Amino acid sequence: LRFTPQTDGGIVPMRKMKMFWSPVEQAALGKRGRSPIFALKCSQRQTAALKFKDEERKHAFDYCMPYIMIPKEVEKTEVETCVDVKIDVPGRKDTLYLEYDWEMDTLSEFVEEKTEDEELPEDFVPKFKEMVRDQVRAVKKERLAAKEALMQQISDMPAATREAFANLHIVKFYPKNEDPDTKEVQTRFVNRYFGQANEVQ
Repeated sequence: LRFTPQTDGGIVPMRKMKMFWSPVEQAALGKRGRSPIFALKCSQRQTAALKFKDEERKHAFDYCMPYIMIPKEVEKTEVETCVDVKIDVPGRKDTLYLEYDWEMDTLSEFVEEKTEDEELPEDFVPKFKEMVRDQVRAVKKERLAAKEALMQQISDMPAATREAFANLHIVKFYPKNEDPDTKEVQTRFVNRYFGQANEVQ
């Protein structure tokens, strides 16, 4: 789950999102026998099923994607430096959601700019700085610890497992319909965890 103001983010079991891998019917492929192809399915994606869920739960479905820990992808992935900061301003009904990049932004300039843009009272500036600093520090610590834990898992991974991941062959499938024609927009990129597909069909 991607970290957003509405979701905590992180890696969660597929069953928590009512998702599972289901074998594709061979009849649909024009073949017989046991299917070697599995498709990701979700039993709670229908509008009716989500209608009575809380907002956080619904946002989680908007920002989730299949995860796999492929060593080469983990090793080259940089820690995300953008943090969605939540600011509650006294006297204001609506919460402010701001994006802070701990590598690109400086705290003083960021607070000064947002104070002017959002027309915040000057006496709120010290508290504003404190809120941004504390939230960014907590998220940064959590993300760095998560990356370190993943690197340790890779280090502890059996050689056979690492070799299996190194020889992984990823195929990305596109719909075969003629309208709309997807040929012009097809790419090998799958997502940040799977990286590039070896083959596109």
